[in-house]
Amino acid sequence: MDDKTYDPKKPDEMFNDLVSDDIQRLIAIGIISQYKDAYEYCYETFEPPEAHDLLPQYRRVCIEGIMPDIAERIGGYTVESKKNKAKNCWHRSIVSGRIRLTQSKVDHQGILPRDAEFRKGYAESNQMLLDFMNEDKIPELNEEAPLYAIITHRPVDDDGLLPEFVDIVFPDKECNEIVKRIKLLDKFQDIIPEADQEEIIPESLEIKLERSVKRSSSETA
Repeated sequence: MDDKTYDPKKPDEMFNDLVSDDIQRLIAIGIISQYKDAYEYCYETFEPPEAHDLLPQYRRVCIEGIMPDIAERIGGYTVESKKNKAKNCWHRSIVSGRIRLTQSKVDHQGILPRDAEFRKGYAESNQMLLDFMNEDKIPELNEEAPLYAIITHRPVDDDGLLPEFVDIVFPDKECNEIVKRIKLLDKFQDIIPEADQEEIIPESLEIKLERSVKRSSSETA
């Protein structure tokens, strides 16, 4: 059994060790590609006022839809689809015995998504062993310790053609503060498309991610 330990004050190091740069790059490219796909669908299908109103919701659907493909490419990861506490909305998470990963749009870089019971539950159950905010006690963690991370992003402008950032953030166990952050667009600057390019994703970098239409076994009616 691997007895590798991680510093609980550095969840980004644990994530970097367990999720390769190739997969982190794929996540960033996937988010960028779905911004492009959502924008094109909305503005090619509807008049601008309706396209503007639909875009945030459709973009979320597009990004949630590629989560199974990302999980498959990581290898050894699965996707869970669950309803929120109010039973009015689904969310997907990429899961292994060591990491749980969800995605959310945020209003500004450096903040967590709005309060949601499912995020608080994931943070509490996964992060309580890390005890991030307790400076007096820093336990050692083996490789099997769970870690909750959130892919956060937001559009550059109101039209949402490109993301301003794509970050992996690690909340504390109360899901109130960000402990550490990995800025994917800073880490992989070569994938950032030029806003005035006809094609948003350079052909040499485009990785086709298929939005899943399959229902997970964890989904319920």
